[in-house]
Amino acid sequence: MNNSQYVWYACYGSNLCCDRFMDYINKCRDTKAPLESRIYEIKHELYFTGESKKWKGAVAFINPKRDENAHTLGRIYYITDEQYEDVKVQEGCKYLNKIELGEIDGVNVVTFTDFEIYPKKEPSQKYLECIAKGIKDTYPKLTKDEIEKYLSVRTEKIVRLTEIL
Repeated sequence: MNNSQYVWYACYGSNLCCDRFMDYINKCRDTKAPLESRIYEIKHELYFTGESKKWKGAVAFINPKRDENAHTLGRIYYITDEQYEDVKVQEGCKYLNKIELGEIDGVNVVTFTDFEIYPKKEPSQKYLECIAKGIKDTYPKLTKDEIEKYLSVRTEKIVRLTEIL
């Protein structure tokens, strides 16, 4: 396949955790593992809103408007266009807004979020632990304190992690 059939999918929530992301890939039409993954800073504000039955609380979104002052920790996966579309469908109807973040080596970096910005809500501890595990996997030099601070600023509460790190 040539590069035009691939994208760098940028994630910022539970898909930072490779095991979690592979659950989505394993339900795609093409179940091949991503060819590569890398760290990636997203210049869109991360926030939590909505209500997930699975996570029993709010889930991660990014503001659709680019913000050069935003420092959202992300991870990019090199996957096929088809896998990207399949993952987007699995994520559900609130993630229909495709955001183009730039290019790496001539390949588009894309993610998705909602078209609207909704009032912030609190994510569950279980969801935060999953994101924290993904952050630690992606950014192994970050300390537990640094990850807690990163999440605390975005949830507007003190986050204490127990299951990881």
